[in-house]
Amino acid sequence: MSKGSILYIVAISLLLLLAMGGYERPTNWTKTYASVDQNPYGAYALSELAPSMFQEWQMDNHSFYEVLRRSEEGEGLLSISEDLVLGDPSYEELVAQVSQGKTVLLSTSYLDQKLVDTLSIYFDTRDYYYDSDGDSSFLEVEGMPRTYFLETEILQYIDSLPPSAVVYVTNAEGQAVVASIPFGEGEFVLCSTPIIFTNYFMLYGDNHRLTARVLSLLPDSGVRWTSYYQSGVATNSSPFREVLKHPPLRNALYFALALIALHMIVGSRRVQRAIPVIRALPNQTMDFIKTVGLLYFHQRDQRAVAKSRIDYFKENIRMQYHAHLHQDNDRVLAAKIGVKEEDVTALVKVIQEVEGAKAINDELLIALDKKLNVIYKKSTKR
Repeated sequence: MSKGSILYIVAISLLLLLAMGGYERPTNWTKTYASVDQNPYGAYALSELAPSMFQEWQMDNHSFYEVLRRSEEGEGLLSISEDLVLGDPSYEELVAQVSQGKTVLLSTSYLDQKLVDTLSIYFDTRDYYYDSDGDSSFLEVEGMPRTYFLETEILQYIDSLPPSAVVYVTNAEGQAVVASIPFGEGEFVLCSTPIIFTNYFMLYGDNHRLTARVLSLLPDSGVRWTSYYQSGVATNSSPFREVLKHPPLRNALYFALALIALHMIVGSRRVQRAIPVIRALPNQTMDFIKTVGLLYFHQRDQRAVAKSRIDYFKENIRMQYHAHLHQDNDRVLAAKIGVKEEDVTALVKVIQEVEGAKAINDELLIALDKKLNVIYKKSTKR
């Protein structure tokens, strides 16, 4: 690679480094509730802080049916999602396990209609009117300071609770936001405001105390948090999945790929070096015969030319076919060489005429040449 190409690559690399170093990704305000998401509405803070509250804390990404089938006795279940819609197998397994003593915390803005009907409750939405003086509201837990947040984010509440239900968190109008409903030997803990588990909420002031209070309703022995209903089974099969999780490593990967692409572009502009042509080795014997033949021809010595041609023919058939012109008859000679017998007979007749003549003219020399060429073209080892 030339010096100019190297300097070109270095210059572009510096520009890419400066561009990536000064680039700030826009904030993603999507409500993902994902444990690996550090955006405002992700749940990375929860995944880092909550495990210290329990003896066992496990992450999962499977449906309730799969999770509950392999969960241990006394282990609680946590699900955080914007909308909780269950298939029949998951719904049936969930109801069966809770009735047998399982504690399940479901934090969602929309609860599956099958569960709503089973528990005889209703998820409703408060009326909201914009106030120019502010749009903040609060959640309240008995014995704790009020937790303030945007009113538009805490509009949902739980209505028509049964008498056996216990309300733990209410909104500014005294409506239930977090409540426990006994069911068989277990209980459903419902939270209509999943935003209390997000980074934006937990890291503001002392809001994490409210989150910890809600989580304390789960068994201390262990909790399994499934992310299936927030984003489905989020498995990443990419071989770079660990690299892409961390921004510095991700930027380094993109930078390396950019350098490779740049190198290919610059390298394609180079002129390819010519490939030398290796010629086949010349037949020195044929060149020698041609040279000698031309020498005799220019000296007008037809006898020497004819003799050389006949001698070369004799040597050629002896070496290649183990044939002898004057020892083998025409039929045997034709069989060895692989030509017709009449062609051999015609050639032998001309050779005998040449060898017996005192002087050879041009016509006889041409006749000899033609007969020899017929044999050479028709032979099996040309």
